[in-house]
Amino acid sequence: MSSAALANRLGQTVLPGIAERILPDTMTIRSLTETQDDLGGTKKASVDAYELVPVSYKPLQATGDRREESGNRLISIKKYRLSFPTHKADGTRIDLDSEIHRLVVNARGNEPVKTFKILSKDESAGVMFYAICEKED
Repeated sequence: MSSAALANRLGQTVLPGIAERILPDTMTIRSLTETQDDLGGTKKASVDAYELVPVSYKPLQATGDRREESGNRLISIKKYRLSFPTHKADGTRIDLDSEIHRLVVNARGNEPVKTFKILSKDESAGVMFYAICEKED
């Protein structure tokens, strides 16, 4: 089997079938949209694009904290790395768009829901996505 065929099989059938057992959390990938309101302006909305996507996330220690002002108060922003499969368990490819998608890691135990904005993303051989994100909430 060629390396390309092996990567396709791993990314499209093998990993999606076991990802929920090896990645500790799940997330919903939401698409942000703008629609016209009744007054001629626009309003933002979000729609769930993909649900129950297995994911792992961890803070990036090397980047450190960066302080930014938000409404007259300083907040600390830390970058995170999220890792998740490129395909859902049914073999459907996740079309990830950094501009319109938000990654929403579902609550687990006493851990609250966490929403992440994608700063950059990388893909490994059509098998895994690696996204560098900032936490939004």
